[in-house]
Amino acid sequence: EFTTERKGLPEQCPHCGAELHAQSGGLWRNFALAVKRCLVFRGRSTRKEYWSAVLIYCVLYMLLAMSMIITLVTLEVGDHIEHGTAIWVGAGAYVFICLSSILLFLGVQVRRLHDVGWSGWWVAASMLFGVGFGFAGGQYSNVYDLAASPVWRYDVNSPRVHEIAAQMAAEGDLSLSDLTPVQSYELHKAVLAQLRHEAVQSYDEAQMQSVKSPWMLLGIVVYPLWILLFVLMLLDSKRGSNQYGPSAKYPLG
Repeated sequence: EFTTERKGLPEQCPHCGAELHAQSGGLWRNFALAVKRCLVFRGRSTRKEYWSAVLIYCVLYMLLAMSMIITLVTLEVGDHIEHGTAIWVGAGAYVFICLSSILLFLGVQVRRLHDVGWSGWWVAASMLFGVGFGFAGGQYSNVYDLAASPVWRYDVNSPRVHEIAAQMAAEGDLSLSDLTPVQSYELHKAVLAQLRHEAVQSYDEAQMQSVKSPWMLLGIVVYPLWILLFVLMLLDSKRGSNQYGPSAKYPLG
């Protein structure tokens, strides 16, 4: 059993030749190993390799997410970008992070399942149900509709805002020319806020409709499957060799 952290530990078992990288390095080395072998689906990976990769990735993810949020909020508050553009950038960053996580963890998840004696096809099944669950729920289309709404390109001087403001003034038997500049500005500002509120409300209603979709029943399959995979990732390595190769942690059985 090779569990020591001492320097000079061989990278291969002197008895069977099994790779011992995952037992001889720290967090960063195991993360680098997972990245290097992200598309390697043969062999086995220990708990240490898998959870080291998860921990380092979570830290990097939080740092990236925080920097993205701070950047978008700063630019939007300073009127350097439109609200719709901010949504597009945020959605694009989210998709990029999700795709990178799939690419990074695909190989190491498969090898981790091999290490406990399970087939790597369980990972493919969870991804298939998960993708169907997400897209069928309509989440991405709703984000697209909200970001594409022309409301986010309006300002107090937009023709549409001016038209609605004139209609509201006419309801009170007034015209915009009867209002003071301050009153006209406040009216246009209230109209703009109302349009944006209606856009967000429409988005929320679409989200609720997606939750009620029959496709959401996929969650009955998805969540237990994800819980099962999580438990499997916590199990210790099977001793000796199995159909997927020798154990890096217990090469002698």
